[in-house]
Amino acid sequence: RGKAGPSGLTFFAMEQKSRVFCYANANLTRAQQPQEVLRFAEFWESLTGRKPLWLYFDSKLTIYEELTELNRQGVWFVTIRRRGGGILRRLDNVPLTTWQKAVIDIPKRRHQQIRYLDERLKLDGYEGELRQIAVHGLGRENPTLFLSNNFEITPRRLVTNYARRNGIEDALGSSVNFFH
Repeated sequence: RGKAGPSGLTFFAMEQKSRVFCYANANLTRAQQPQEVLRFAEFWESLTGRKPLWLYFDSKLTIYEELTELNRQGVWFVTIRRRGGGILRRLDNVPLTTWQKAVIDIPKRRHQQIRYLDERLKLDGYEGELRQIAVHGLGRENPTLFLSNNFEITPRRLVTNYARRNGIEDALGSSVNFFH
């Protein structure tokens, strides 16, 4: 109700196929948070002998310099970009005919019909190009902005995979609320 309560930063990683939690850190400080994705990649490599193939994570988890390092290590990633006023104004001026249509066919998903705009861009702090997929129709008034270093995967597949991550996050939130 307008007041911040006590909270803690946590990092969970779930292996997508087995749906098993394989990594957790509940002792994060704000200063440690940006490096946690790289720590997880090191942990995964020590466990399996190779870097993770894909990582899906929230935009607040790391910084663009860390994304550069993931790219150097050959790890594909998808994250959400924060929506600034300038970005939203620019996207509002893009003609509707430029946007593509797709269906996110996850069972029981409320918002399945989407429109997307697939772009390449450069960001301060990230070496090289990133792919930005702006998506309308995911249940929010403003478009969701996905950032990835993979230019091969289809936008529909990228959004579908990230949407599965949201389902996992919702289930975690329900479990946390249960204990409170």
